[in-house]
Amino acid sequence: MKKYFLFDLDGTLADTGQGITECVQYALSELGWTPQEEGFLRQFVGPPLMDSFREFCGMGENEAKRAIKIYRERYNAAGLYKSPLYPNIDRLLARLSSGATLCVATSKREEGARKILAMRDIERYFTYVVGDDGTRPTKAHVIDQALRLLGEPPLSEVVMIGDRSYDIEGAKCCGIESIGVGYGYSAPGELEEAGAEYTAGDVGELTRLCTAMSGAKDNTADGRERAQLFLDLYKQVEDELEDKFRNSRRHYTSAVYEFIKDYESAPIRDKLDICRHIRNLMAHSANMDGEPVVVPSQPVVEALREVLDFVQRPPLAIDYATRGDRVLKVGAAQKVLRVMELMEKNGYSHVPVMKEDRFYGVFSSGSVMRYLLKNRGRGLTPETTIKDMRGYLAVEEHVENYEFVPADATYIYVRGRFEQVRARNKRVSVIFITRDGKPDQPLLGMLTPWDVLGES
Repeated sequence: MKKYFLFDLDGTLADTGQGITECVQYALSELGWTPQEEGFLRQFVGPPLMDSFREFCGMGENEAKRAIKIYRERYNAAGLYKSPLYPNIDRLLARLSSGATLCVATSKREEGARKILAMRDIERYFTYVVGDDGTRPTKAHVIDQALRLLGEPPLSEVVMIGDRSYDIEGAKCCGIESIGVGYGYSAPGELEEAGAEYTAGDVGELTRLCTAMSGAKDNTADGRERAQLFLDLYKQVEDELEDKFRNSRRHYTSAVYEFIKDYESAPIRDKLDICRHIRNLMAHSANMDGEPVVVPSQPVVEALREVLDFVQRPPLAIDYATRGDRVLKVGAAQKVLRVMELMEKNGYSHVPVMKEDRFYGVFSSGSVMRYLLKNRGRGLTPETTIKDMRGYLAVEEHVENYEFVPADATYIYVRGRFEQVRARNKRVSVIFITRDGKPDQPLLGMLTPWDVLGES
């Protein structure tokens, strides 16, 4: 029987691939590399960064350290927000943690790992979170530290769970068994070749395997317990929505129905409405001839979990934005007419002006108009630069409305800002995303009404 379960993070608990590969691409571009293919970048998900940059890019130690520094700055600012949990991982953790001790053993920096676990509300399931603190260059070092923190339990009671050969090999070095998960970022046959004692193709198979290893009871096997779980989850949704609408003018008595009729519920509206009907049947016509009228299926319970997760943790605006490294940006030395040609070609109405990677202002058709009016139609030549128009670039100089929001701003908040009409019947034209929502920070993303509302 296993009493201690060590989990890798990237590719095992959370699908962190997009955030990692985008930040690797960014670091390489900063070092002068041309854009790399997705297959090349996916190799970086899982292994220690130093190993990856040296092995996959042929870098020396000093250049790899520089790449890691650039990568981590970018990842902490934006990449870690792109780390959704694999479906049903939270259910597995909740079940296992009731009778076993769980730890995270990751090659990530501990600080970044904790942020992801807290953001996805699963940190509470883990007794320890062990990562690379600068002294643990391999997964074996990380696992060894986890075992030390656990009081060096019998190795036969410990199992490591991961998606890459590094996890399996690290487990072997420390004398413990391992489970290789095939839904992460391993290549075909990688886990078997590394010597994984067990493999699981998906989270469902992993759940069954861990449940059997730990001796935990499968609570979903009993329909009555599943029905009670459904009602408990529904009550949590109701409580969350009651809090949401507590100080609002409501059109309906039910907070759930109020939310269903609200535009914010669009991504999960149908699932919530189905669950509402099922709950009403269970509450008002619970039994017929001693048998339940309806027992929610496992997919229905999972749908309700998804609804609860959406209500508690709405999607982030940055997931809908054009990433900062893909936004057309201009510098002070660029020629105004050339910038206008690019804007016309790409259909852009606003272009951020950057100064040393920091947001400086916005160049738009309005900037040109005010410049020409000020100079009575003179002064715009093929040699005119963005710098020459510096008095017309500041956000407050524009007729249009611009706003800045932090990287953790929600989609729903941003949508509300776009829909709100300000003085003179003006709406927000563009929203820029920076780390803390301050203009003097690197640009992480840009949103227009089209990105959020489907409007131009």
